[in-house]
Parts: sequence; structure tokens; C-alpha cells
Amino acid sequence: MPRFLTIILLAFVLFGVSACGFTPLYATKAQSQSVKAKFAAIDIAPIKEPGIAGFMLQKNLERRFGGGATPEFDLLIKLKESRASVAVTGEANTNRFSYTLSARYKLTHRASEKAITGTLSAVTGYGIVPSQYSSLVGEEEARRKSVQDLAERLELELALALHQFDE
Repeated sequence: MPRFLTIILLAFVLFGVSACGFTPLYATKAQSQSVKAKFAAIDIAPIKEPGIAGFMLQKNLERRFGGGATPEFDLLIKLKESRASVAVTGEANTNRFSYTLSARYKLTHRASEKAITGTLSAVTGYGIVPSQYSSLVGEEEARRKSVQDLAERLELELALALHQFDE
């Protein structure tokens, strides 16, 4: 009996969600392009600063968005990275640092010149130890994780922003 009630309750919830106009983010509509096709139509301007982090983010976004379609949108990203000491151990053998990667972005629709802007940040921690190699690897891994996090969050924000161009 409880299983039957669960199925009925689930059916009511699903009908209620569909009745309110809910559509999945990556759902396609007959009258508009899918989000994936719109991602392929984004032209990402070269991210020159701050060096390797900009290059890594550019390549990550190009892999995520695909490409090959006629560009309809321009994406401009400005990155800023910073490091800050956050902790020192009792013996002062290890320092803990935070690495912050911030991005300001502007997505512009070429035809209408409508633009959407936003800011995102990703923070990762790493340790500085007596071994220079270990410290360097830790910092590079923090940068890689921040770029990955920023790319995932930027993809989500842009997917939501692309729906605004349909209206």
C-alpha cells in the first residue's frame, strides 16, 4: 500500500511541475535552438591575462562549447588571480595559501547587441612546504581546480543567460 501511495504522489508532483511551465535547462524547443547549439555559436575572445590560467580557461570552454557553428554571440572574459596567506603551522614548516581566480564576463548577441554581464570567483587552497617542487605542484593543482570550477559555473550561468535571448 505505501508503494502505491508513493507512485501516486510522484505522479502528482510531476504533473504539477510540468503545469507550472518548468522545462529542463538543456531541453530543446521546436521554435528555438537548443542550448548546446547556442554554445557552439559562441565566439570566445582570446583570454590573454593572467597567462596560463587564461589559456587553460579558454581551452576548457572551447572543449565544453564545441564550436563550428556560425558565431551569433561574443564572449569576452577578463581574469584576475590572487594569492593570500591564510595559515602558518606551529613549526612554521608549512604555510597555507588561498588561490582566487575571478572572472568578469560579457556575452553579447551580435544581431541585437543585447549583452549580459556577470562576475564569478573560484577559491582553492594549497600548501607551501620546504620542497620547492611540491609547493609548485600544489600551486599548479590549485590553479587547475579553480579553472575547472570557474568553467563549470560559467557554463551554467551562460546556459541560463542564453534563454534570455529567446524572449
